[in-house]
Amino acid sequence: IPSIVIMTASSGQGALSVLQTATVDVVLSDVSMPNGDGFFLLEEVQRQWPSLPVVLMSGEPVEPRALAAGAKAFFSKPLDPHRLIETLTALASRTMRVVIRRTPDQPS
Repeated sequence: IPSIVIMTASSGQGALSVLQTATVDVVLSDVSMPNGDGFFLLEEVQRQWPSLPVVLMSGEPVEPRALAAGAKAFFSKPLDPHRLIETLTALASRTMRVVIRRTPDQPS
């Protein structure tokens, strides 16, 4: 089993706050949350961090909507923990972060 660090939030807005301060490789979100549901979070992540993959989960039959909206994967509840870990690990390994820092003498 890979080493996974989990950060939690209890709402869509809370998740955005976490994403503002932490570096993550993949977002896993329930669709049903207060203060910004999973679709709100998905839209905001796509707008602010377009290369960050989002996986949604729900007990409701919203998989087609989730995938059409851009979720990289969808899980119905109850979750299959092995499939979940496999999917999150695969998505996280595809995330590539490139940071370019300019020195004062470099042209823009």
